[in-house]
Amino acid sequence: MKNTKTVTLEEICEKGSSSIAQNEIENNFGTYPIYGAAGFIKNVDFYKSDKPYIGIVKDGAGVGRVSIHPEMSSLIGTMQYIFPNENVDINYLAEFLKSQNLGRFYTGATIPHIYFKDYKSIKLNLPSLENQRYIAEKFCKCHEIIKKHKLLLDKYDILIKSRFIEMFGDPVKNEKGWEISELGKQCSEVRYGTSKPAVENGKYPYLRMNNITYEGQLDLNNLKYIDIPDTELQKCQVRKGDILFNRTNSIDLCGKTCLFNLDIPMIIAGYIIRVRLNEKLNPHYVSTFFNTKSIKKLLREMAKGAVNQANINAQEMQAIQIPVPPIELQNDFASFVQQIDKSKFAVQKSLEKAEILYKSLMQEYFG
Repeated sequence: MKNTKTVTLEEICEKGSSSIAQNEIENNFGTYPIYGAAGFIKNVDFYKSDKPYIGIVKDGAGVGRVSIHPEMSSLIGTMQYIFPNENVDINYLAEFLKSQNLGRFYTGATIPHIYFKDYKSIKLNLPSLENQRYIAEKFCKCHEIIKKHKLLLDKYDILIKSRFIEMFGDPVKNEKGWEISELGKQCSEVRYGTSKPAVENGKYPYLRMNNITYEGQLDLNNLKYIDIPDTELQKCQVRKGDILFNRTNSIDLCGKTCLFNLDIPMIIAGYIIRVRLNEKLNPHYVSTFFNTKSIKKLLREMAKGAVNQANINAQEMQAIQIPVPPIELQNDFASFVQQIDKSKFAVQKSLEKAEILYKSLMQEYFG
């Protein structure tokens, strides 16, 4: 590309730091946003930057994550400010920084952290400002497509949960007066997974707690593999129709639940409970039950232990009270979910194509 020069990061931007602790702004309210590693925190009565800037997580979870923030806003102390020079497009620079996986520069075992001095010498190709904006616009359009597909998937999930409440009512209040039973009395089998570690080139896909999303979906990204003796397969192998319950996690994530609806043999880790139901409960009904707001609130109240290592054991899970509507009504709900899942599948495929396009743009422009 014409008019392109090679520069280091420190030649094209300035850094800024923050000393604001989150507990310092608990009683501060205003109109200016302040951001942290997970995004927007709240509005306060001050701001630190009068122009847009890039934020980089420099401490703790998500170290190295890159985001763009608006003028008249601030960052919490775990974030690093990056201010591009006038001849640098902020969107172009942000995409470059995302391509660099800044988290690889972290130090520290307990709390990872990175410093500007660790990555300031990274080299990049800097085309003219006009070409930077042209390239950034390609990324912007790609992000818009990805965001649109993700929002549509979220709406489908909301539709399923809304249909559940419409058909069965709130599962805690049980306004419709369904028969109530302990979950365990409607299970044919409840088992923990294996404690064996994952291995390179293992025979079976290995489902761990990160493979269940908070929203109640099975996420097969970052899938590990494991070898299991044939004599132990029945104990920890999952099959289509099993409910998977994450028994140990942070308080907010403990109790994540999804339906395993694949025909591929997989193994579950010890932090997951495998639940097989009897003929009075439909798996689609039970999975959605666990992902309603009222049951998630119940699970959070049940979870005991440290903040980052809470637990709900199999006995406690089986003691949960669940409404048992007529199985015909549950089956009608399952049919509705399956129809929605077909639509979600098509959107998911389009999302995957958009994400592949994004990765190819990264490779084309940043190698």
